[in-house]
Amino acid sequence: MGSNPTAPAKNTVPEFNGDGKKKEQAMAKEENAVTFFQDVRDEARKVVWPSRRELLISTAMVVIMVVVASAFFTGVDAVLKWVVERVLFGI
Repeated sequence: MGSNPTAPAKNTVPEFNGDGKKKEQAMAKEENAVTFFQDVRDEARKVVWPSRRELLISTAMVVIMVVVASAFFTGVDAVLKWVVERVLFGI
């Protein structure tokens, strides 16, 4: 923020003074970060990955659903196009 004559700008950068309080807070944050990443690693180890067969079946289902959805929307688009042409152009 800028300053004006009645209220000068405040310094927002933390300063480390002789009591070491800010330094202790910084070290606590580092420990929190280390603990966080250890927890993330532990949770990642709990993940149950699908087998190759499950993966292939799921992939096939996705591909089939994409084909079905695209065919459906292509049909809907063709019908709507036909209706709009009839209404606008009177063909």
